[in-house]
Amino acid sequence: MKIRPAEWIILATAVWIGAVRLVVEGGLSLGYVLGGVLEELALWTLIVGFFFLLYIGFELVFSFGKSSLNSLLARLIEGAGGFRDLMPLLFLSFVFTNIGAGYSLVRKTGFKDITPLLLKADEIIFGVQPSVCMQEVVRPILTEYMSMIYMVYPGIVLLAAFWLRWRHGGDVCKDYVLALVLASCIAYVFFILLPAVSPEYVIEYWRPLSGHYFTNSLRVFLGNARSIENDCCLFPSLHVGLSTLAWLYVRRAQSRLNIPFAVLAVSEWVSPVYLRRHYAVDALAGIMLALFCYHASLEINRRWRERRVFLREYYAAPKNEPSPEDEECYESQKH
Repeated sequence: MKIRPAEWIILATAVWIGAVRLVVEGGLSLGYVLGGVLEELALWTLIVGFFFLLYIGFELVFSFGKSSLNSLLARLIEGAGGFRDLMPLLFLSFVFTNIGAGYSLVRKTGFKDITPLLLKADEIIFGVQPSVCMQEVVRPILTEYMSMIYMVYPGIVLLAAFWLRWRHGGDVCKDYVLALVLASCIAYVFFILLPAVSPEYVIEYWRPLSGHYFTNSLRVFLGNARSIENDCCLFPSLHVGLSTLAWLYVRRAQSRLNIPFAVLAVSEWVSPVYLRRHYAVDALAGIMLALFCYHASLEINRRWRERRVFLREYYAAPKNEPSPEDEECYESQKH
């Protein structure tokens, strides 16, 4: 079983996370820190295994008496391949939960956040603070929609992955997953090295964001998960980057879902700024990150597949035995 490019990146990131935690938790032994990393990886592996067993159960129930044993085994093997294609997406959550360790390391060095630079960049590019101007259009129904979009963006990313795997096969899904892994790991490095706090903590707004269920749920969630002390995940915006990648790959597959995903992507571009969670320059950086990772993933996987084909053909080619004439020529050259 060959290790894929996305899996190489995941392994390298796991080693990096272990090293960061070793420095942050300096009083602990290497075995303890790496053990903690492996424990979390094992937990995510168990989650993947649970869903795979659930899939096998559905196949056995709905195929009982309708498919031959060989057909059922072939479908189960195909399902296992599909789970391997999508498994890196679960690891992204594991990496995200370890951003705090990296951010703690940065704070120990006395590194200042880049909030003033982001504020200045918005003023230079747009002439104003976009989130301040958006107060003119703040309405409860619009706030509710933006809050819903902001909350469901992981679902958009996963929906695109399942759709691409189901309708367009493994290669398209592998390209998409590699792009997500690249974008996430690059963004996580930026989050740690270039921390910043959200506009809602540094800008005074005269109109509050009032809404209903989704607005209140998002406010409670962010209140528990983020504060001005640990708010760091701004530049670039992963909400924008990953939703843009979902749209780009659905568009590449020429799917009839292109327009719905385009609407969702554009909504994700606006919602972080409207909700005062990101600066507009964060959204622009997220779009640029998505474009880079889109083209990079296609090129990396193209070269990886070409190399696999070359190696397969090389080792499969018959090795011709030397003829007597070749042996005589070789012996004469020796003497």
